[in-house]
Amino acid sequence: MNFDSEARFGPSWDEAFVYLDEQHPSDTDPSFAVGLLMAPAPIAEAVTAEALGLLPASNRAKLRGCFHAVDDGKEAQTAFANAIRAHVTPAEFFAFRWTPANEKGRVRPPHELHMQVAALVLDHARSVVRGHINIEFASGPTISLEPFETWLASPWLVAT
Repeated sequence: MNFDSEARFGPSWDEAFVYLDEQHPSDTDPSFAVGLLMAPAPIAEAVTAEALGLLPASNRAKLRGCFHAVDDGKEAQTAFANAIRAHVTPAEFFAFRWTPANEKGRVRPPHELHMQVAALVLDHARSVVRGHINIEFASGPTISLEPFETWLASPWLVAT
């Protein structure tokens, strides 16, 4: 019997580069969401440059020289996703959404909810990566790097 652990359990990488982005609650959607793009090597600037090059000169992402999903339209999001698909292999995408209304009366501050959701998404990365995980994420009003690093380093969050 031949057993292919990667086919059964997914990839296993020595190192990963993880890109996180969050979705903030709005009047129409009260949930918190975090998406994770994970690859065994960093995404080259050329991938972003290629995607930006496909956009019309008036596109906001092209004018800024970078992508940010909440600020950019479907055209920019599609260009960036297609560039990643074409040049970043292997790669995994994972998303997690948390709806505070499902907490049954338990109220927590927004920054704590976002850090919890980001930690859950990173837990998926730990199931794939044997070694170091490099994390990049877009800071926002409910999550920023220093408190997130401190929160992740809390002794009660360390997995054994």
